Formats: sequence, structure tokens, C-alpha cells
Amino acid sequence: MFVRVTPIILTFEPSTAQIFEDESLPSVLAEIAGSLETLGTDYALLSSALERSVIYKATPTGFGDAMRAAHSAGAISADFMSTVERHEPALCAMIRHEEDRRLNFRALCALRFSCLLHDAERLLERPQHMLLRAALYMHADNLEEVEATYLLMATQKMFPSYGILTGSGTSKPVLTSCYALRMETANVLPSIEKAVRLVRDGADVGIGVQSLACRGSVVDGTVQAGVPLAISALEAMLQALGTSMNRPSGAISVFVEPWHTDIEGLLKLIRKRSKVFRDGPRLEFGFLINDLFLHRVHADQPWTLVCPSRAPQLESLHGSAFEAEYTRVETGGHGSRQIGAPRGNCGATVSDSTSFDGKEHILAAYLQALGAGSMLTLILPSFVTAEGAMDFQELSRVTRKAVDALNGVVDRTSRPLPPDGVFEGKPTAIRVGTNGFADLMVALGHSYDSSVARELNVAIAELVQYIALDQSCALLKTRGPISAPLNPNSETSTRLVQDHIWSLRELSNRYDWGALRARVTTEGLRNCDVTVYDSDPMTSIITGCSESSEPFRSLIAVLNGPSGLFVNIPRRFMGALERSNLWDDEVRDRIVEHRGSIQTMAKVPSSVRSAYRTVWDIEQSTIIRFALERAPFLCRAQDRVNDLC
Repeated sequence: MFVRVTPIILTFEPSTAQIFEDESLPSVLAEIAGSLETLGTDYALLSSALERSVIYKATPTGFGDAMRAAHSAGAISADFMSTVERHEPALCAMIRHEEDRRLNFRALCALRFSCLLHDAERLLERPQHMLLRAALYMHADNLEEVEATYLLMATQKMFPSYGILTGSGTSKPVLTSCYALRMETANVLPSIEKAVRLVRDGADVGIGVQSLACRGSVVDGTVQAGVPLAISALEAMLQALGTSMNRPSGAISVFVEPWHTDIEGLLKLIRKRSKVFRDGPRLEFGFLINDLFLHRVHADQPWTLVCPSRAPQLESLHGSAFEAEYTRVETGGHGSRQIGAPRGNCGATVSDSTSFDGKEHILAAYLQALGAGSMLTLILPSFVTAEGAMDFQELSRVTRKAVDALNGVVDRTSRPLPPDGVFEGKPTAIRVGTNGFADLMVALGHSYDSSVARELNVAIAELVQYIALDQSCALLKTRGPISAPLNPNSETSTRLVQDHIWSLRELSNRYDWGALRARVTTEGLRNCDVTVYDSDPMTSIITGCSESSEPFRSLIAVLNGPSGLFVNIPRRFMGALERSNLWDDEVRDRIVEHRGSIQTMAKVPSSVRSAYRTVWDIEQSTIIRFALERAPFLCRAQDRVNDLC
């Protein structure tokens, strides 16, 4: 390891006298080294080593001692402590603290700030204690499965969601609730209050604002403020909410349809807020896009904006019914004005396809629970063999372990209580996801948009879906139903493997889908959902991988993590340039100037440029095609971002 001492001294010197009188010296040094990680990988190694020493100094070595301290502080339950005491020698022997070397400085900071057990400011456990605590919660007295699951998490072949990490063995909720809320002109303030309360308790909330009257319209003698001001009020309340030390705030996704008169004002608000740093709960935006709008965009035809107070039925219609009503409103002169196709940086949900596929819960008329599924993420770069090939056999094995572990979580976790009058949906759902597809391509030596990547995109999705369904069906026999069995003849149990909607599905010869479909139809499944493609920022920070199946967004970016702002560089990128003696301050600054891309830097080897193409260097049609091709192998929908210049 080679580290230049001068940058550390220059950063450290102004407060030297005060620091030496304080026991926080190692923590300050770790923070300084972490802030200098862009100088080279040795600084990353130093900062993580210093941060580990800070955590280790504050916590006991043994798992039993750590859990006793947590129990004394009221951080874990008496029942869980009893399980620990029954098997303490065996559990202590499982711990492998050396696996913490996989965690970089920002991962350790995120864990220390958000995931590890605390008693006020006092740290109670180490990262490996946390993972073993989660594995023990999943499998209780089955020590063989406890150890197997722990090792898979410690070696980052799979990683649990935030709720599992923080809630295992404690009184905190392990399962995260998701709700949909319809905001109306007459109930803006109550809707905002209800959404903020749910987010404060850790839930994710989707809010449909397409029924809000547009700015300047008059409803019941009152001039309306419109959607942008309602969103500003919502954001102000979210910022006032603050950040809990013991539980993460949820996120709010605001959805609107592109026919709404205030759509341009909302896009301006999004563009303005994207330039300002925001802390606290996440606020995201999305379009509910109908087929008619897409046809108009494709044909470069004008699009009429409408105030919902003049066309109240539009928000509840889809397909041909929507087209008929929209055309009636448009030709009848009830629109506000005509514009071209809008552009922006939002998520998008195709409402007609969504409605056709039976997503009756999305932005429903009343607040209702969408689900509270636990999640384990498969870390794809961990399945590359020493020979540089994808290990499908190991991925299959770990997927089965993930389904087993998640069913253990569901069996041992009480459901979060929904608000009064709220329907609780999908009580048996689990979520097996993937992270690091872009990192996987780098490890295999292929570009994200290569033919190999296209094949692996589908192959991985098919494998995970098939194995997860097969294991869920098998567990129904061995463990029985979770609460009430899924009727084998019900739409819920058969829709997961039917393909009449997905005409583009191309099955490989690796799996007997016909036999699996027959088993599911006759026997049923233990879980109504088993797979998901959803971004998990916390898992990405901890494992140092790209999110889900997305390309790298930037090769150098400043992100907002649980412990504050930090510079994010793909895990292997800096090392790749160092091996070619190319990484220095000048190269780093040039990458920043080129907005995180290296495609115009001729001195960088072509193999590195090809492997590290960012989302801005890849045709969006390729990314969309990847999403379409893996879609038939998902239980429900997938969460992904379209980046438009």
C-alpha cells in the first residue's frame, strides 16, 4: 500500500490540537482518508481499515457478548436472546470478521449509521454480528441453515434488505409496507399529512395527483393552487420530518398523467429541484403513460392538456375507453391548450399495459396497501468463476437458499398494521432481486450492450424466476401455507407462469416450464410473488455494486448516502486504470469534465472504455430492449430508469 501523507496532513492540521484531546482521532482519520479516495485505491484500503478499527474498538468480538449487550440495552427481544444463548458456542464459531474487508469505507459508514444496533450513541455490534443475527432470525434453531445463509451473506453472494438487517431479532418491523394514495382537490392537506405519517414510519407511498384541479381553475368558488404547489407543500413537510436514527424514512413517488394541464409546471419543478441537494425522505416522480399519448408522440401529433375539473372521468379510464373519452373532451373544446410531446427526467408506468395486466392496486381510488414483501438481493459479480465464466449452478443454489431464507422471515414476522380502513395486499409475497449486472459485465470482460450481455440478461432472469417458483412450490409441501393457502385454480397462482400476455417470451431448453406450470396449477405456491427487479440503493452502497440491471450512471459521481455526501466510483474502475498507470488527478478531473464518461479519452485502453460505458454512452433502445426481454420472467413489474438527454 502506498499513501501520500501530505494530503492527509493538510486536511488534518487545522484542528490537530483539538483532535488529539479527543478519542475521536481514529474516526477523524478514517473520514479524512475516505475523502481522499479519488487519489487512489490505497486511500480506499486505508479508510476502510481505519473505519473497521473504529467499529471494532467500540464493540465486543464475540457474537454472544454483542447480543447480550444489545439485549441489556433493549435492542433485541428476549425470545431472540434465548435462541442465542441456546446455541452460543456454535454461533460464535461461525463468525468470520475477516469478511469485513469486502466492505469499503462508505459501506461501513452506512452500516454504522443505519443498520448496526445502537444504544443511543453507543455501537453494540459489528457487521458480521448483524449478518449472523439476520441469518439466525431467518432459521432459528436450524444451525446448519443459519451458517449456510450467513456465509452467503458474508461473502456477498446474496444480501438482505435494510428492513431485515435492522429488524431481525428486534421489535422493529422487518417487512416494509407500500401504499397508494389518491390526492383530490378536496383533501390535499389530509392526504399530505397521511402520506408523511406513513413515510415517517418507514413505508413507501405512491401518490396519484392527476385528479387535482390545475392552477388557476375555480372549484366550488376557490381558485386552485395546482399540482406544483401541492408537491412543494408535500416536500416541505417531508423536509420538516427529519431523519430517524433508528428507522429509515420511506420514500414517496408522485404520479401524474401526461394530459394534466399542470404537467409543464411539474416538469419545471423537477428540473429546478434536481439542481438542489435534498436530504431526508426520497421524493420521486413518475408518469402514468397511456397508449394514445405514445401514438401521438410517435406520429409527432399535438397533445391536448386538460384540467381534471373539466374531464373528471379521464383518470379512471384506460385503453379504448380512455381514448374515446379523451377524444370527446379534445374535440369538444374542453382542453386547456395544445403542446408537443413533453420531455423530462421521470419514471414512467405504461398505464394501459398496467391495467390490462391486472395491477388494480396501482394508484387505486382509496389508500390501500400494496404489499410488504421482504427482499434478498443476489449480487451478480459474486457468481463469476476463477476462469471468468458465469456460474449458473451456484446462482441456482443461492436462489433456492434465498427463497428458503425469505420464507423464514415471513413465517417469523408479524405483519405491520395498516392504517384504518386500508386493505392489506399480498401477505405471502417475497422478493428475490439482483444487483450489479453492469459490474458482472465488467468482470466477464464484455460491454453492457454486447450480445453476451443481452443473452445473460434473459438467462439470469429466467433462472431466478424458475428456481424461485420451483422452490416456493416445494416449500408449500414441506412447510405448509403461510397464512391461507393460495388456491391452485386461482388467477393469482396461475398467472405467475402463464405467458399469454407475454408473446415475446422465448424459453430456453434449460428448464421444464411445462412441468412447473402443471405443478403450480395443481399444487399452488407458498408465495404469491417471488421475484422483483427493483433498485435497492442501500444494498448497492454496502456491496459497492451498480443498482439492479442498470448500466453505470457515471464513473465519478457525488451521491447522498445515509452518512452524508460521498464520491462514488465503480468498484473495479479505479483499479483498472491504475494497472495501466493511468489514474491520476488529471485523468480524474477529465472524467468529471466529461460528465463521468471516458469514451473520448483515447489513452484509456479500448477494452476499459468498452467495459465502462455509462448510461449516456449506450443507446436507450438497448436498455429498454433488455427490460422488455427479461419482463416475461418477472412476477409483477420492474423498476427502472429511462435517461433522456
